[in-house]
Amino acid sequence: LPYPQLFVVERPQCIESGRILAEGLGAQKPKILSFSPYDLGIVDGLSDADVTEHYPSIASLMDRWRQGEAEIWELNIPGATDHLEYFALAKRTIEQISADLT
Repeated sequence: LPYPQLFVVERPQCIESGRILAEGLGAQKPKILSFSPYDLGIVDGLSDADVTEHYPSIASLMDRWRQGEAEIWELNIPGATDHLEYFALAKRTIEQISADLT
């Protein structure tokens, strides 16, 4: 199967993984997108155990969200990415990818 283009987010580990995948698949060099992972604010980068220990109410809400029992806008985590801004960025990124593939 041909792989015309791989897309990666602008993070060193993603760029390196994309490069390795592209080489292995015989694809073009990955295109880097200006799309970043959702920032979880004060709990970003913490293990589940650390979140549970230090922020039990946030941990409980995140568990409910992962199980589909809470919506993303219910995750009121201090310092987290605003979900509406993130969805707008995701939409622009999808439009960029679509334009590049046509």
